[in-house]
Amino acid sequence: NEVTEDGATWSPNGQKIVYQRTEAAAGSRAQIWIMNADGSGQTRLTNTATSDLRASWRPDGQKILFSRCNATTGSCDLYTMNPDGTGQTVFPLLTTTDDEDHGSFSPDGSKVVFLCSIGTSFANQNICTANSDGSNRQQITNTVSPVSNYSPAFSANSAKIAFVRQTTTS
Repeated sequence: NEVTEDGATWSPNGQKIVYQRTEAAAGSRAQIWIMNADGSGQTRLTNTATSDLRASWRPDGQKILFSRCNATTGSCDLYTMNPDGTGQTVFPLLTTTDDEDHGSFSPDGSKVVFLCSIGTSFANQNICTANSDGSNRQQITNTVSPVSNYSPAFSANSAKIAFVRQTTTS
């Protein structure tokens, strides 16, 4: 049984690590797991027919933000859950046909930055922000294919956002 584990992220208090685990025997769908900092207590938090990926912590450690991606369409939505896996809920305001992925909280927890694509074509991967309650969604980049953006993250003071920009050529 081939197993891949990646995307590990420390909890704000340094006591837990959340990560994604993909098992070939489980249909190669990634799921979110958590463990103690010493590697003990590995526990599966999600168990869905989708792929659950790219988990990150809210700075107060009370919520985990992650991407839930449809294996057929590839479309993703952001979800939150409690650190014990309960309360899995689609992120507010993001119940659209748009694709939302790669989310993370600002250091003070007041905002979320994420990838956004209008519609389900995924042709134009842009960077969006929203308040942590889902309000005030704003697209902050305006790139078109063959340019895509990935892995957005806030600076330590939340004043700037770093991200990877990729241009695909034929």
